[in-house]
Amino acid sequence: MQPRSEGIYVYALAEPGLPRHFTVLGRRLHALLIDDVAAVIERRQPPEFTTDAVRHQHAIITRLSSRLPVVLPARFGSFTDERSLRTLVSRHRRETLAALEQARGCVQMTVRVFGPSAASADHARASVRTGTEFLERARARMKHAPREAGIV
Repeated sequence: MQPRSEGIYVYALAEPGLPRHFTVLGRRLHALLIDDVAAVIERRQPPEFTTDAVRHQHAIITRLSSRLPVVLPARFGSFTDERSLRTLVSRHRRETLAALEQARGCVQMTVRVFGPSAASADHARASVRTGTEFLERARARMKHAPREAGIV
């Protein structure tokens, strides 16, 4: 079994202006400036993939979002090295700056609807004759948004 290597865990991308070092919920974070984007990182070993780790990251992002004008959260488990992170952020600089501008003043909200929808019940009842037909119906179900989730 190989020892776990230390690298960079990425929490979010933000605008420059953060202190180089700061603490959020017990984590010693760094603002790594890459061009005109600040990567909020922690130098550490890869995370444990547990529910508690996901909740802790969510709490950190929530705290960052309450104190910064705009934050683009990284996906849980975003672990890399500094060179790769710098290359990736530099390569996607324009898209990142556009996303920061678009997200300014917004708050992420996730809604989960449990249970079958009327559309999925109809699809389940219909007879499927081929694998292609099954996959097409599955694709259609993925695009379906329940009436309750509509934008008003």
